[in-house]
Amino acid sequence: MKHRTGVRGSSRAGVTTTWDPKPDSMERLGARIVIMGDCWVVDGKPDRYHRMTYRGARTELAHRFVYAEVNDVTLGADDVIHHLCEVKGCVRPEHLHATTASDHKRIHDGTITAEESRTTPELTLQAAHG
Repeated sequence: MKHRTGVRGSSRAGVTTTWDPKPDSMERLGARIVIMGDCWVVDGKPDRYHRMTYRGARTELAHRFVYAEVNDVTLGADDVIHHLCEVKGCVRPEHLHATTASDHKRIHDGTITAEESRTTPELTLQAAHG
């Protein structure tokens, strides 16, 4: 996971951002959300992951998009976002937790709880200097 730098979609001081969603991406996703209990569920379908398109044709899982957007980070392919609520279709930011792949497996095996898992180093650094 990389912290975003510069202005979205542009270069500043020689650093180019990689995150440039369509301006209305979050609005379009918001229109698809159904409140189900404590969760914000895309299309009212809690049992599946949802994809969304931005920047023309790039697709991303909706919960990863929301986590990255809310926390102003760029997620790498190895970054895992765990649903604390265990609802695949949920995109409520408070229910999303960044962790490592090995800890994510341990959470689902019941070896550790999400609270005991490690966040990715960059997220820990962001929280400490936040």
